[in-house]
Amino acid sequence: MQKLQLAKAALKWGSICHWHQPFGNHFAVILNLEWPPPDDVVLFSIMTSSKFPSFVNNEIIRTGPNDYGFLNKDTVIDLREVHAAALSRIVASPSLRSEES
Repeated sequence: MQKLQLAKAALKWGSICHWHQPFGNHFAVILNLEWPPPDDVVLFSIMTSSKFPSFVNNEIIRTGPNDYGFLNKDTVIDLREVHAAALSRIVASPSLRSEES
């Protein structure tokens, strides 16, 4: 329970976290404007180093090591797909860590 309370206090809209997700280990950007989420559902987009063509620039945010010290290559925040997970499940992940945003 303490880990859940710490996550509720430390995270917010725009926070970047890393945890093991069903599709692998990724950085994720929290999209919830209301925090903590009243329904326990965290909405997030994945950060990936996959290459994206310029015609999707309105659906992604390009970033990288010049913006965030924990990134070591060019990265995009893929806003084309928003994921959802229970906050209580996210904080139960042993690999959860919050990065400076």
